[in-house]
Amino acid sequence: MDHKTSQNIALDETPLFSPLEPDFNPAHLPMIDALLNQAQQKSAELLAVIESMPDAVYIGTETGITACNQMALQMLGFASLEAMNENAACVAERVQARIPDTGALLPPEESPFHRALQGEPCVRELLVRNLQSGEDRIVRSAAAPVVSNGKVIGAVAINTDITIQKRYQLHLDDLNKRLKRGVQETHHRVKNNLQLVSSLLDIAIMEHPEALPVVEVKRLALQIRTLAGIHDVLTHDSQYSRDANAMTLSVQVMLSRLVSMLQSTAERHRIEQEIDDLQISLQKATALALITNELVSNAIKHGRDWARVRFLVEGETARLSVEDDGPGFPADFSPETAAQTGLMLVDNLVRHDLAGVVTWENRAEGGARIVVQLPLYP
Repeated sequence: MDHKTSQNIALDETPLFSPLEPDFNPAHLPMIDALLNQAQQKSAELLAVIESMPDAVYIGTETGITACNQMALQMLGFASLEAMNENAACVAERVQARIPDTGALLPPEESPFHRALQGEPCVRELLVRNLQSGEDRIVRSAAAPVVSNGKVIGAVAINTDITIQKRYQLHLDDLNKRLKRGVQETHHRVKNNLQLVSSLLDIAIMEHPEALPVVEVKRLALQIRTLAGIHDVLTHDSQYSRDANAMTLSVQVMLSRLVSMLQSTAERHRIEQEIDDLQISLQKATALALITNELVSNAIKHGRDWARVRFLVEGETARLSVEDDGPGFPADFSPETAAQTGLMLVDNLVRHDLAGVVTWENRAEGGARIVVQLPLYP
């Protein structure tokens, strides 16, 4: 650098030195040139380090962003540093900086860069919108003041894109909530099933106080196997509702599996089925399965060749019907006076668990038909 060039170096439009000043010594020029070269080299090295960083780096003052790396431009969707050279509040407004949990706009004075310019280090998560793609990203912004001689002269911020990590964490949180609800529901279901087995035993003992006939023991065993089958269906096919804590179950899946299980023990009888799909609560699903099991078992017992199961959704109600080709009910039949364990179970489950009504009738073609009407909505 020659003498003329050194006269043009200025800071805030004030000459760094003047050759006309008495203290000027031309012998200092080589040292000044060396210092300037060293400063330029350090500046280039710093910019290279910033550019090599995988996170977005922003450096600026009260008036605007004065330096950044390519990742910073890509993260926010700016085309160039010149396009971003605004104060922090304007940049935050353009990228719609928001609070991730609520989506509310972040007050300008709460932005990490602004707080760093006030001399306060700050780390917080932000939801920002890319200007080019329009995609929202979650970033963790860490900002710190740049201090010289005890005075804040600027700020530097490093933004890390944590969108994928946040989505993964939300997914894990949702899985944990579902697991917790599932464990609670399983405990509740096991408790209810044990209480139901106890009630079945009580009913059987009331009907046979001295000793249970083998046929009743077999009936109880089948009912317990039905509960086990329902539990298996609930475990593998139940799903959480997106807008409720309770679990629901597909009636079509449950009854189809139950009918298949009953068909395997029906020997020569054929079980036909016609089942509409419907999602119902686990409590209602358990009651419906037990009712179907009892009615189909009776149809196989009294029918000649076949039994038929229908579950049809009709407006705001559902209709379960089980019929057979047997002799049908006797003319003086009354479920209140029949004093059969299975009929008592069906009546109690229909009234108390399904809030429905049950009708016992004979088919015009011959055979019995039992119809359960239940409301779809409480």
